[in-house]
Amino acid sequence: NFFSQKIKNEKQLEEILNEEISKLGIKDKRITARFGWSFLGSAHAQKLEDGGYEVVLDEGFETRASIRHELYHIYRGDVEQKTSFLKRLYLQEPKAILYQSLGIRL
Repeated sequence: NFFSQKIKNEKQLEEILNEEISKLGIKDKRITARFGWSFLGSAHAQKLEDGGYEVVLDEGFETRASIRHELYHIYRGDVEQKTSFLKRLYLQEPKAILYQSLGIRL
């Protein structure tokens, strides 16, 4: 499946990141991505001190779907908010999963 496409190297990561940034229309945001340890054990997006954003893909989550999921959190502003675990679990995550899987924006 297209969305579960495995990302094999840094060049491919950069290409997919840029494609998905364009699809969401968030080219105005400075976003980088890297392979590495995620404190969640999967993937995460975070806002950096310099105002940019970073997506980190942990082992086993190096896919287009993970990029789409984390970019959607940036698009929705989820990474800018301190939210409760329940809000994240029942509101933010399902929306990101819908976008990741079907391209539906809520």
